[in-house]
Amino acid sequence: MGFKPLKLLAFLLGGLSAVMGAGALYLYATFDGARLAAELTQSLRQQTQRTVRLDGPVALSLFPRLSLRLPATTVSDPRSDGAFLAFERAELRVGLWPLLSRRVAIEAVELQGPQLTLRRRRDGAVNTDDLAALLQGQEGDTALPLTADVHRLVVHDGRVDWLDEAGGRRLGVTGLTLETDDLASQSVGRLSLTGHLRGDSPNVEVDLRVASDYRLDAVGGRHALRHLSLSAVGVLAGRGDLEARASLDELAWVTGGELVVKGAAGDLRARAAEGAPVLHLATPDLRLTANGPVAATVDADARWGSEAEGGRLTARLSDLQARAAGISVTADLRTGDDRLNLQGRGAGDWRAAESLAQLRGVVLEGTWTRRGGASSPVRAGADLQVDTARGSAGGTVDLRIDGSRINGTWALSRFAPWAGRFELEADRLDADRLFAATGDRWDLSGLHGFDVDGQLRIGSLRAAGLQFERVRLPLSLHGGRLVSRGHAAGLYGGAVAGNFTLVADGNKAFYTGQINGVSLDPLLRDATGREALSGTLNAFVDVATAAGRRSALAGALAGKGRFVLGHGAVRGIDPFAALREWQAAIAARRGARRTFRDAEQAGLTEWSGSFGIERGVVSSADLQARSAQWRASGHGVLDLAAGRIDVQQRLTVLALPPGAEGIALASLRGATLPVRVTGPLGRAEWLLEPSSGVQSAPPGGPGAGRGPADGGRR
Repeated sequence: MGFKPLKLLAFLLGGLSAVMGAGALYLYATFDGARLAAELTQSLRQQTQRTVRLDGPVALSLFPRLSLRLPATTVSDPRSDGAFLAFERAELRVGLWPLLSRRVAIEAVELQGPQLTLRRRRDGAVNTDDLAALLQGQEGDTALPLTADVHRLVVHDGRVDWLDEAGGRRLGVTGLTLETDDLASQSVGRLSLTGHLRGDSPNVEVDLRVASDYRLDAVGGRHALRHLSLSAVGVLAGRGDLEARASLDELAWVTGGELVVKGAAGDLRARAAEGAPVLHLATPDLRLTANGPVAATVDADARWGSEAEGGRLTARLSDLQARAAGISVTADLRTGDDRLNLQGRGAGDWRAAESLAQLRGVVLEGTWTRRGGASSPVRAGADLQVDTARGSAGGTVDLRIDGSRINGTWALSRFAPWAGRFELEADRLDADRLFAATGDRWDLSGLHGFDVDGQLRIGSLRAAGLQFERVRLPLSLHGGRLVSRGHAAGLYGGAVAGNFTLVADGNKAFYTGQINGVSLDPLLRDATGREALSGTLNAFVDVATAAGRRSALAGALAGKGRFVLGHGAVRGIDPFAALREWQAAIAARRGARRTFRDAEQAGLTEWSGSFGIERGVVSSADLQARSAQWRASGHGVLDLAAGRIDVQQRLTVLALPPGAEGIALASLRGATLPVRVTGPLGRAEWLLEPSSGVQSAPPGGPGAGRGPADGGRR
């Protein structure tokens, strides 16, 4: 090959370069930025009835690349002064030859500080509807002098707001950065996006990151995102410090058609809390059609707590169809050593026009296997309706488990945070079996993120070893506070009524209650396995506690109260048998001791007193007890955490038993003796302490001790 062809090629390239250079110099010399700005402004106003304001002329730059530089600019909504788009400055890389014919062909766009406001009005119209025709490329004299074949889009420090006037929702992204590759009508590339997402319904405030490959085909109307990854960290659904991650193999759609998702998976977890819940969702193939979602399987896996104290729920939804189809459900729930297996079917229906999803006649059956291997059958029935347009849901539930039947209704007016109401009724419920506590952790943080009110009615309830009847339990959960005001129940021939509050912040608990006419001996037998006292109890308590461990709750208890125990007995001592045994010690003014005797008891006409509680220690300065034959008064303390009692009292003999026993004790009629009761609660011993007498009462008078930790607030 000779040099002649190369010389010819060099000559042609040089000539072309000279022509282009001359064209560029001519363009630069004749370019009228003010005129171009005016033409763009006028044309856009004619086509869209939008007002465009530029704070200066459009500038042309030849180096380092041919570009148009726009000053600070605002674009209004159609036929309105409301802001649609504004930016601090913009640089548009443009083609040379179109500019020579007074048209702008955009090849790349770089925006600084753009602010875009998207608005859906109450009639359903969106403030971008009028731009659809322009984006499809109008022709004729009225068309804009503008074409776009963008090979790169860069956004710095942007903001996008979505205002839904019809639904009352607001969503926005601030600090937006966006970078893409080729955005031509038929192109492939990669995009990356970061920003801070904030919304008020649901409550969302997260740092957002998105990265994906993409394929655009405007001619065929087929588009896709591939290898998409998304992360969001912050407040999700009203719960703070959460992290959500999602990945998709492919998200494909056809203009005006259905959306197809392949290889979707996502995780939601709390970042800082140890043992916090983790939710994983996955589906290999999901189609979002106009009639609703379609999928062969959708899998869910939720875990919470530690291996020993937490639990895990795995579930699979099969044969998901858009309309009037059977749906299969399988679930496996594990909490500690308990396990619940369920499987069943229901009918599903999606009404796209009404944005309603329904599950009807869902029936799940399975087995609940408890610690130790014992098992019980479980049957659950439900109906469900979800209104995606309003963000609400409701339904009915009918659950049969461990001999109990629970049924009722529920409704959610908001999904995030959950807000709604419920009404549930159970014929019988053994809470000790169904909700047995595992581990020592006392954590109420799960109360955050709900706005729920409701009522629970139970015919017969077993809880904390006690048997309640005709339970009425109103509940209100807002702002991390679970409150029950005016709950009531039958309790061992009497009644209990009051208020309680559980507070997530600080793991606090408060209770104010009244007990009337309760038979104490069966209550103590069920609660402790022993009947240390018997009789009819009337009492009032106002207490509070806060701790991070269950075992520390009693030691942190504070409050006050009073009690009256009538027509009962104290187990473990016969006062007159003790006096007979102590006669010599009494005469000699010596101390004496009598241990707890299972076969003995001291009858009571009434025992009463007020008390205060501080750091788990109950103290009273006005204890009074009497029977037909004796009376006692004194003061004492009860350590709830240690389970020990120490009472000092003066025992006065009022009357003697008949017969020889009374004759032997005749010298003690009217005598007042210092007696101390001390030892383990329920098996304390009695001590005669004549040398010490009865010590003065604790300072502060009757009921000494601090009230609830919150000063009595409820």
